[in-house]
Amino acid sequence: MTRLGALVACLVVGLAAFPADAESPRSMLYPRPRTGVRFEHARHAKVACLRCHASVVRSVSAADRNLPLEEVCQPCHAKETRPLSGGRPQHALAGCTTCHVGYRGGPTAPPQEPHPEARVHFSHRLHGERGVGCESCHPLQQGSPTLPSMSTCLACHEKTRAPSRCGSCHLTTKEGLLRTRFGSEILLPRGTLRADAHDAGFRRQHAAQARRAPSYCASCHASEQCLRCHNGTLRPLELHRGDYASFHAQDARRDQPRCASCHRSQTFCLGCHQRSGVASSAGGGFKPSTGLVFHPPGFSSVVPGPTHHAHAARRNLRTCTSCHTEESCIRCHGSRGVGKGGFSPHGPGFVRSPTCRMLAARNVRVCLRCHAGSDPKLTCQ
Repeated sequence: MTRLGALVACLVVGLAAFPADAESPRSMLYPRPRTGVRFEHARHAKVACLRCHASVVRSVSAADRNLPLEEVCQPCHAKETRPLSGGRPQHALAGCTTCHVGYRGGPTAPPQEPHPEARVHFSHRLHGERGVGCESCHPLQQGSPTLPSMSTCLACHEKTRAPSRCGSCHLTTKEGLLRTRFGSEILLPRGTLRADAHDAGFRRQHAAQARRAPSYCASCHASEQCLRCHNGTLRPLELHRGDYASFHAQDARRDQPRCASCHRSQTFCLGCHQRSGVASSAGGGFKPSTGLVFHPPGFSSVVPGPTHHAHAARRNLRTCTSCHTEESCIRCHGSRGVGKGGFSPHGPGFVRSPTCRMLAARNVRVCLRCHAGSDPKLTCQ
């Protein structure tokens, strides 16, 4: 076979000549036509591609029907297509059924079979003008041409600096995103271009890929798709099993920031812990009904020690706010609380400093969260 016409020969005719190749995405991008034509490329291996598919040299769209007409086949199949007296073709049962499956003969020719369009942008003429041969994209396997996979296209495009934008080959929607749904079928990446195979675990592990190349993800996904999970209002049921609440503590201790990507600690986590009796109330006078102890002895002692909570608060204050509200801290550290002026969070020299005066002048209500109205420190003098 020659090297240019084989694309349509396998892309459109698409019969039993296709190998069971995992790299061949024929069911999605190249839908198999429901054709009634019996054809085997392996038996025509010595016939030049352009002899049967001459129209590919002018084809600029994957939607072009570059199938050979009957007069193209007649020179080789003269016995099956010999004319009757009067010059009319003989559509006899014995001859036509050699190629046309199910045809019962008669005065009319076998009907032209519809074929589905390939779901890609492709110009045979452009590739032929660039010297790309048929077998460059459609190597023969057991005498039959195969469909091009994405890795086959990228191998050539990267060397020749051909367009690498996804929409150059893949169909797009009116919003500019790649079209990924075709009826009940969904087009998913298989990890050929990047480590982004959308398998069963990708939804839980996509964060690294999303941080590495957000614009790449945005070629298929609109921001609304991300917000369905990341805005914290809807929990995808497949992320946590039904009894996840009973053992989620291990995951929360291991990677609290990951939990915070969906859950707000001061509302979701704290509210649930207080309702279930495993957290202190906002007032601080409540002990968990379960009797569990979450902190070691001396954790909230007035005298700092090796197990004092100050060390944990400096290390990761977000861990503290998973259970405690601002009121828990003000009770001891604020001048209007029980502690009556405990440890100052401002550090030495803050009072009478320019920063102190600037903050008080901007919004004194922030200062009143911890300081009583009669506190002389409010004057910044």
